[in-house]
Amino acid sequence: MFLIPNLVRLWGYLLHNLRKYLRGWDSGDISGFEEPLKGALGKGTLWEQNEPESGTDNQREKTRVLLEECFIYTNLVPIWVEDGEGMVRISFDDECGSSSLVGRYCQRAPPKSATTNLENISSATRQPSLEEAFIILHECGHIFGFIHEHQAPARPKHFNFIESEVQREFGKDGHRWSREETRKNVTRPHQQKHIENCSQFDRNSIMMYRFPASLTYEGVGTPLNTKLSDIDKAVLTLNYARLEPHLKAPNWTVAYAVDILGIEGELKEKIVSSKDCRDIRAYYTEWSTQQMESLDGKCIVS
Repeated sequence: MFLIPNLVRLWGYLLHNLRKYLRGWDSGDISGFEEPLKGALGKGTLWEQNEPESGTDNQREKTRVLLEECFIYTNLVPIWVEDGEGMVRISFDDECGSSSLVGRYCQRAPPKSATTNLENISSATRQPSLEEAFIILHECGHIFGFIHEHQAPARPKHFNFIESEVQREFGKDGHRWSREETRKNVTRPHQQKHIENCSQFDRNSIMMYRFPASLTYEGVGTPLNTKLSDIDKAVLTLNYARLEPHLKAPNWTVAYAVDILGIEGELKEKIVSSKDCRDIRAYYTEWSTQQMESLDGKCIVS
């Protein structure tokens, strides 16, 4: 287990729902997980009782800007806390890998321990590089409850990993994962019982790792995704529904998200006409369950 060293300052933020948005995250129980799933880009594991690295102004600014972009598609309102008990606590420790607890599992972390770590975020620049944008947005996706796209039950329909090549790739410096860590974070598909809801396969999702074609039998690689895909945005919109779109994304209504995901029929009508964000999520989950059943479980997770 890689632990964050003892440090003296806490930098975190509190996900806070204003009264009119109260139902947002409260209704977002990431149920079905038998253990706290942990998506990771680096070599870190769960943290012990240590305070997270506070980060530099540039590191924090990059993270704040990209994370607030995600909030545009939700009914959640972030309150940034310089010192205090944030629900989500972000550290910048280059020795612990990039990783995050998923969704409300952040609330189970020991007090003042980091719930998300971002590795290799430069202090020298104000604007994020493409690699930094992927790291930050990917871990932010985990914060909102997203799990890995490449571990979806449907992934074998699109490409299959060469286990020995994947193990070799992720055993190198930069990851140095064990065989079990690689299976847990890369090659082992999630079971349906661990999935709250799902969308169609999305190789452009921010939750998809970049893979060279040499790691798959089909010779199919995946790109470096550096922004939320339309499907990512649609899934955020239906799980944390805003009844009115954000001023920065006026086209992202619930109806638009429904069309992006291809939801039709009675459930489309129920979702679009609903004024209750919890009902919207429930109808979307009902639709995704039907998709999994009709595809014999071969539905991508988001």
